[in-house]
Amino acid sequence: MVISRFSGTGFSSKGTIIVIPPDGQAQTQELETKTGTLNKISGSLDQLSIAELKTLNDLRATGWRLKTSTPVVLGNGAITETVYVLEKD
Repeated sequence: MVISRFSGTGFSSKGTIIVIPPDGQAQTQELETKTGTLNKISGSLDQLSIAELKTLNDLRATGWRLKTSTPVVLGNGAITETVYVLEKD
């Protein structure tokens, strides 16, 4: 499972990619995020998307494939999350 999460409001935000393999040992990657203007927030979301795709592509290269993805938005957009469930070929 891969969880991509962007949380933030106003002048603080956080981007996170969490990989949870079958053994349950979560690996978390924190991403640098910027806020203050719409352009900075948009850039941070772009960086999160790039990290998300890189993670999924790395897993695909090792035999995993995407089974489902589920977007979740909480708190009027304060937390945006996508959960990817993968399965081994």
